[in-house]
Amino acid sequence: MNIFENFKIDVWWKAVLLIGCLLIAASFFFNITFINPKHLFGLGLGLSLIGLSYFIANKHAHTPVSGGFLVQQITQHNFVTILLLIIGIVISVMFFIFLLIQLIC
Repeated sequence: MNIFENFKIDVWWKAVLLIGCLLIAASFFFNITFINPKHLFGLGLGLSLIGLSYFIANKHAHTPVSGGFLVQQITQHNFVTILLLIIGIVISVMFFIFLLIQLIC
């Protein structure tokens, strides 16, 4: 039995959400000496917020056609998801720049 059988990454925001969660976990569980764990946590938090905002905005649209219904996945943002997305982008960019500065200097 494969536990990852139902876990499919078929859109980009699922990959961003997974990478964000993995970065958050890595900042707690691994002792990385050349990277500040606070910067790694911040980058993971920002990526998780981006993925979460798209997860919340993911909707299913049902369109009647001859013989049944056509179901489509659409992204429909509202005020909360746009706010999460903006905060996630700002946090991700900020901590990514902090990581680059730390690695270069």
